[in-house]
Amino acid sequence: MRINSNRIHEMEPHKKSTHGGAGRGQGRKTLSNDGEPLVSLNSSVTAAQKAKFREHLGSAWLRAAIDAAPVTEKTPGKTS
Repeated sequence: MRINSNRIHEMEPHKKSTHGGAGRGQGRKTLSNDGEPLVSLNSSVTAAQKAKFREHLGSAWLRAAIDAAPVTEKTPGKTS
């Protein structure tokens, strides 16, 4: 009950809002066909290198270049 202007009113039952809430299925999707999740990769480059990256279609070009590169054996103790 609610008292307002010396009157007693019955409160209406709470109605569920149709706005807000969880946004399931939103956000970046995985790009690989096998469902492998994407990870972020950051790198420092010159302005000219950044322009070249964008000219070559950005991320799609980079992923193709990485996939085409030969796999090399890691040397113990080296990080690159």
